[in-house]
Amino acid sequence: MKLSCFITVKVLCHFIACIMCPKNLHYLTFNLLDSVLTHKSYQDKLSLLRIITEKALKEWSGKHSRAKTSLIFWVSIVKFARWNSMADLRKTFPSADHVTTGSGRKVIIFNIAGNQFRLICAVHFKTKLVFALRFMTHAEYDRFPWKDSL
Repeated sequence: MKLSCFITVKVLCHFIACIMCPKNLHYLTFNLLDSVLTHKSYQDKLSLLRIITEKALKEWSGKHSRAKTSLIFWVSIVKFARWNSMADLRKTFPSADHVTTGSGRKVIIFNIAGNQFRLICAVHFKTKLVFALRFMTHAEYDRFPWKDSL
């Protein structure tokens, strides 16, 4: 119980910082919270997910300013999620879709910024890895044959 409250407080702090802080100041708040809450003493107690290509997420948020806040919020949630299955993931993100690509691989589609954008990820529950594969607008998602390219 204490652990889930702790994670909830962290996510809530990120969200409030994003909404209330002046432009660019919320990054300082995020970095401070992340450095405290991802300290070694907490990592030993938490089964954290690791996001691969977090750098790409930052680039995508730079290109799509409307999605920036939502992507930062998504990262803060995913970093501290404790998913062991798709059912666990759906408790956090009920609108996430499990899709099979043309190659037969399974990916998860997350709606970002009120369904204006789509984030396509491969989530490996056993190894606790989340691979951010593609980020596109909803219109690009509908037009682009992304399923064949993964």
